[in-house]
Amino acid sequence: MNNPENHQTTKPSLPSVLDLFNQTISFYRSRFNLFFKILAILFFLWLVSIFIGLVGVMKAFSPGMIQDPNFYYIFLTIILLLVFVPFHLLSLYATLAVIVEEGHTLKSAYQKGLKLFFPLFWTTVIFSFTVLGGVFLFLIPGLILGVYLSLFPYVVLSEERRGISALARSWYYVKGYWWSVFWRYLFFAFCLSSLSSVVLVIMSLVIKPRLADLIENLDLPLLVFEGFLGFIVNMINFFIMTIGTQLMFIYAYKIYLSLKNIKESALIPEDEEKSKIKIRIFAIIGFVIFAFILFAPLFLGLFGGLIF
Repeated sequence: MNNPENHQTTKPSLPSVLDLFNQTISFYRSRFNLFFKILAILFFLWLVSIFIGLVGVMKAFSPGMIQDPNFYYIFLTIILLLVFVPFHLLSLYATLAVIVEEGHTLKSAYQKGLKLFFPLFWTTVIFSFTVLGGVFLFLIPGLILGVYLSLFPYVVLSEERRGISALARSWYYVKGYWWSVFWRYLFFAFCLSSLSSVVLVIMSLVIKPRLADLIENLDLPLLVFEGFLGFIVNMINFFIMTIGTQLMFIYAYKIYLSLKNIKESALIPEDEEKSKIKIRIFAIIGFVIFAFILFAPLFLGLFGGLIF
């Protein structure tokens, strides 16, 4: 693998972190209406999943029901995997469509997300296997690969590339700017985690005591207080992470546009083909590791007695 940064004396620089933040906030404000509607849909989805989970737990432990609560846990897991996870991904893809393309309504954004659902999902699967293959080689290569390939969603939407082709184009854009991109990602993650920590501290020092007093005045059980407080904390975390994800998508898109403007005219097809070969190698390693982790317990369960 190439060194994460190719040093060049006259290399154009990316926008500063402050410039990127200003561009991100300005962009978010310009399309806030759509971002807020997608946020509301995701929040409704989150509330429904919480409600179904509570109903499932109550049913599992109520008298006269099936004695094994695992039945309900498995049932709820299947519902989440088949309904909520795909729709959550669709909402994220609709968010990307709002960012990359102008003129979307909420309906057209979801239609675009649905159209690109499988190309984005398939490319994400390859990305995950590739990074997993790098993580297996002492973690650091996985981090390096993750940054190299991180711009693939914008390549899929803007350049109509798919799979390894989109990942290789992302690699090309980041090559020579790895450290610049990495530190900008790291700073954004630090700001988001700091904001989350501040909110949780405020919850602990200010809101929690007031809620405790309220619950005590209403003479409600302690379990109700703990459950309500947990709900509030999880709801706040949901909003921080969801809005943070929307902002991160915009932030990364601005990095993508800057790198594309710098490097698109100097593209060398041979270099891109070399990147594809590297991606395939790491993806195969990652797939083998994933398959081993997934099927090793089953194999040991079936044949462990014969082996040992």
